[in-house]
Parts: sequence; structure tokens; C-alpha cells
Amino acid sequence: GLLYGQSAKGLVRYAETSCGVKLDTEKARQIRRKFFDEYKHLREWHNQANEDAGSNREVLSTQLGRKRWLPVEGDVRWQRFTALLNAPVQGGAADVIKTAIIALQEKLPEGAGIVSTVHDELIVEAPLGVAEVVKKIMEDVMIESAVSLYSTVPFEVEAHICEDWSEK
Repeated sequence: GLLYGQSAKGLVRYAETSCGVKLDTEKARQIRRKFFDEYKHLREWHNQANEDAGSNREVLSTQLGRKRWLPVEGDVRWQRFTALLNAPVQGGAADVIKTAIIALQEKLPEGAGIVSTVHDELIVEAPLGVAEVVKKIMEDVMIESAVSLYSTVPFEVEAHICEDWSEK
């Protein structure tokens, strides 16, 4: 949540409802401060997004050129700020997935195929005999797809072999 502009009050609410952890607002402020002290470039990115939220910028684009139009009417500074944080991260993940789907189709062995996507995940069905090979192909393709779009960002991929979809 902090990545997407969550305030100290928002962190208090999130900690309580999602984790059952009670924080007071001052403790949440301290956590936010430590987070942004540790990740200084994120603070710079937030500052730039805040500045851009007050500008007349109308659109931003992902690496693949998909557009996100920013709100322009009414009191929309907060919506613009969160869009400026959200769109590059989630739009970037979507760009990676789209690139990976194309590459993966060409590399999967016979009998294996993509059956679904869920946000930044791909679900592939494959015969058990080639499951390990498919897992390795998927890991490699996902990393290659990410690096092809964001060469300076470190990426990790997590793949699992399951006998049914409820096991993830």
C-alpha cells in the first residue's frame, strides 16, 4: 500500500483489517518514514508523481505504449497522484504478462497450453511428464519478458506445479 500512496491513516486501517494488528497513527507515520528512508528512490518517485498530479498532464503510457488517461475534472489531485503511481507498476506488470504470453506460446511443448491469466500470473496446463520442463520454460520466459522491458529492474519469478488449481 505504501508504494501506491497509502497514508499513515490508511496503514492503520489496513493493518487492523487485513492483519489484525493495531497501530496508532504515530507508529504508522514512523513505519512510513522508515520505508521511504530505506527506499529513497520511491520517495523521489512519489514526489515527482505529486508534482505531476498538479500539472496539466493528461496521459501516461506503459512501456508497450498502452495509455492511461488521467482525470482532469473536479477535485482530482489525489486520483491523479494514485494513478501516476499505480499505472506504471500495474500497467508494467500487464505489459510483461502480455509479452510473456506471446513468447510462451512459441516455446511450450506439445500438450501444454496457457489456460488463464490472473493479474500477473499465468496458468498453464501440461502433462505431468513435462511439468518440470514447462515450469522452467515459464520461469525463463517471464524473466526474459520482464528484462526486455525493464532492463535495470531486478525481477523474481515464482512458479509452482500443482495437480489442481486449488493448490496454489
